[in-house]
Amino acid sequence: MVKLSRGTTITQIPNTNFPDTYFDFLPHERLHERTAAHSPLTDYIARFNCIITDKKTPAGKLLLKLQVEDTRANFTEIAIWEAVTKTINRQSLNNAPFPTIIAVTSLRVSIRDDMYQLASTPATHLYLNPPIDLAKEIATSFKDRFNAITIQTRNMITLKDLLEKKTADHLQQRFVCNAWITSWNENKSWFYRGCKKCNKKVEKRGGIWTCTNHPKEEEYAYVYCISGTLTDDTTTATAILFDAAMESFVNTTCSEMIYQYTEKDTIPDPIQALKGQPKIFEVQFNKQSYAQSTQLVINRILKTSIPNIAESSQPGSLLNKTASSQPQTPTQSTPTTAPKDTPPSSKKRLLPSIQDTDNEGKNKRLKEDSP
Repeated sequence: MVKLSRGTTITQIPNTNFPDTYFDFLPHERLHERTAAHSPLTDYIARFNCIITDKKTPAGKLLLKLQVEDTRANFTEIAIWEAVTKTINRQSLNNAPFPTIIAVTSLRVSIRDDMYQLASTPATHLYLNPPIDLAKEIATSFKDRFNAITIQTRNMITLKDLLEKKTADHLQQRFVCNAWITSWNENKSWFYRGCKKCNKKVEKRGGIWTCTNHPKEEEYAYVYCISGTLTDDTTTATAILFDAAMESFVNTTCSEMIYQYTEKDTIPDPIQALKGQPKIFEVQFNKQSYAQSTQLVINRILKTSIPNIAESSQPGSLLNKTASSQPQTPTQSTPTTAPKDTPPSSKKRLLPSIQDTDNEGKNKRLKEDSP
């Protein structure tokens, strides 16, 4: 509370070039500072790489999960939830020219599977190619090294060369392999019962299904988890596919697959049919490899067609309504803390965010989602 006494004077200042919002970006190497409970909210800026997830979670919540990359090749996931996800225009995001820089405000930081994950709050806004110096520097850094084609294949590697690398030195890195599945592990289940809140495996305790994270949660969903042999022209490797990657592979949710194929101890025909199909796999080392179970985790299956470089490398920004008076330094809006009940539309902002770029005519809105 601020108390104003009789001696208080109020001086009006002109609002010309006076920003009513600002960014307070935190680099990847300092995200650990914000993982504790009640930490300040975080603003993050990076190159948009892809949409990992865009669906309803087993709990019925909307989730849009983005993968972004900073200039040091640190990949981070940003989970956009519920109300905020409904404001994101996926087409604008996917069709933006390379490199697409996004600034996302008011995020919570957590660690999941030994990796940082950023999650939206009601106060979150996403800005596409914001006209600030830092965004220009990041874009220039990527354009100097890559284009829309080479960014997809820069980490292309054979399985033989990949397995010769020291796992501990490359746990955070993503690699790309031209390979195919030659067999599935028939001795292990291809799915499990997962908590609807966190996907962690549930067990029956006291007559109810719960996980260690949510002991009072009774509902669960079926989740893909299948291991197999990944092969290329050089060697083979054991690999595991979790729910998001497997669902994109077969275009069917795990619950739907179980409903269609009642023999739950047998790998269904649609999954068996994936064997021998050449694909471009994005993989990383399995952090649990000390258990000698699988060597690699398949994060996603990339599109075999790569964008036309003549179209994708053209400069441009979807933020084409920016006023000429905007400051060219990262001083746009977002408080480092925000009440949980702050509605997404209540925050004043100097820059149009991605939520605003399609607001002409029918006031189209962009959309998002979370696990």
